[in-house]
Amino acid sequence: MQDDISDKKPSSSNIRVVVADASLMLRRAMARMVRKTSDIALLATTETTEETMDAVRRLFPHVLVMDLAGEGLDGLSVLRQLKAEQLRCAVVLFSAPTMTGAESTIRGMELGASDFVAKPVSGSFAVTLSVIEHELLPRLRALGNSTRGLTRQPLPSFPPPSAASAVEGIVRKARLSAPPRAPSQWESSFPTGVVVIASSTGGPDALMRLLPAIPADFPTPILVAQHMPPLFTATLATRLNQVTALRVLEALDGEPLLGGAVYVAPGDRHMIVGRDRLMLRVRLNSDPPVHSCRPAADVLFSSAAEIFGAGVLGIVLTGMGVDGTSGARAIREKGGRILVQTFESCLVNGMPKSVHDAGLANEQLSLSEIAARMRTHF
Repeated sequence: MQDDISDKKPSSSNIRVVVADASLMLRRAMARMVRKTSDIALLATTETTEETMDAVRRLFPHVLVMDLAGEGLDGLSVLRQLKAEQLRCAVVLFSAPTMTGAESTIRGMELGASDFVAKPVSGSFAVTLSVIEHELLPRLRALGNSTRGLTRQPLPSFPPPSAASAVEGIVRKARLSAPPRAPSQWESSFPTGVVVIASSTGGPDALMRLLPAIPADFPTPILVAQHMPPLFTATLATRLNQVTALRVLEALDGEPLLGGAVYVAPGDRHMIVGRDRLMLRVRLNSDPPVHSCRPAADVLFSSAAEIFGAGVLGIVLTGMGVDGTSGARAIREKGGRILVQTFESCLVNGMPKSVHDAGLANEQLSLSEIAARMRTHF
């Protein structure tokens, strides 16, 4: 049943939200939390695909919060219809923290979803309220304030995820868990430079555009700190590996850094560059979050600066907050370079703007320009 429930008259300054979810508890928790805000108006809650599309067409929300799967609700179908009808609202997915949920979420982001929040494992009302307050409301504000000027281009036509993608990820991890070859066999591939990338809200979309433009013989490793929870980073890495000539994988602790490989930091682990005699390796740790983020770009950027010095190319893509700013400063102090994504091409420009406003960006470029600069930098 569709409910038009706003108890405040939306003003031009309000962020207009529709919630589509089969869970009555979640809809009630969302309504309770929004009533405490002055800048967000919950226009309606819906339970089915048809109700959701009707609400978007009638009410013109800035943000749609949507479960991907429920009785009568097919979130991927909604995303396809939004795209086909060119209905320009940001979409935040409520995603189950399972392998199936992660795969559906990455597919949803390929179809145009802006971000996601992992559903709490506990089904209690208090935990749901906490997730909404600390995880969802900041995304609604960031996306709602950027939706009016949204200028995203259509996604390229990637092939659909294969049914074997989860198996491919397991096989890849087993292969990479094998004992490494002796250092002498790797010395000719010892990298003298590195690319480190920071991304958050809108990052999977940006990475899907950026990395396919990089050739397989790219000479340096690429390390990515994407703000995502566990399972979702593994699925993202698997999907990126399918659409780019580069070798993309979720990083494992201790594996060597090689040119032409992309290492995605696992959810809830910091990733740093470590030195082991003549080899450089990925190192993972569970140190405290930085800016409430783990993995944090600041941690990755700072470690890369210590090891590679002027050989670091740091890239800050779309995202909320300030993660990457202090790490960019460490890179600049060692003689490395920093590129930030143009504000108008970001889904949320918080992270690039923070670096730019601190005077740390060497260049502000579109994604295609960043790819071109990567190809010629080393």
